[in-house]
Amino acid sequence: MLGIRSRTAAFVIVSTLLIVGKSTAQEVGTCKADITSPKKGDSVSTSGDVRGTATVPPGMFLWVFSQREGLAKWWPQSGGPARVRDGEWVVHAIYGDEKDPSKDAGANFVITAVVVDQKANDEIVKYVKKSENDNYYPGMDLPAANPGCASKDIIAKRR
Repeated sequence: MLGIRSRTAAFVIVSTLLIVGKSTAQEVGTCKADITSPKKGDSVSTSGDVRGTATVPPGMFLWVFSQREGLAKWWPQSGGPARVRDGEWVVHAIYGDEKDPSKDAGANFVITAVVVDQKANDEIVKYVKKSENDNYYPGMDLPAANPGCASKDIIAKRR
């Protein structure tokens, strides 16, 4: 009798762990971010809206970054994380040097959406605040995205 009870208890524990593990994986798998506008190959001005769709888990943040193609650094856009409403978001992006628009005319810009955790969000917010206070925008390394959240980069050409 004891053997059957032990095996039954072990079966219940293992089954529970598998079910909990599966639901956790599904929750992570529901995280996604896509850019719907501009589209790959579109022309952009010195600034404009970037739109997309996303499913972002609680405690995570969606940031949009851009960079001039070929540069190592990235620039967070819109001054804060995107607000996702009903699965959609929009942020205002700047492409290149607004004070000297001709400087980046014809250049390609890479745009990406990244879902990050609280720690990465805090680091990006700190960068944004310091840059705004100093009026100096050196760019930053692209933060690591949440492993379950993929976004495809798009490349747009500056007019």
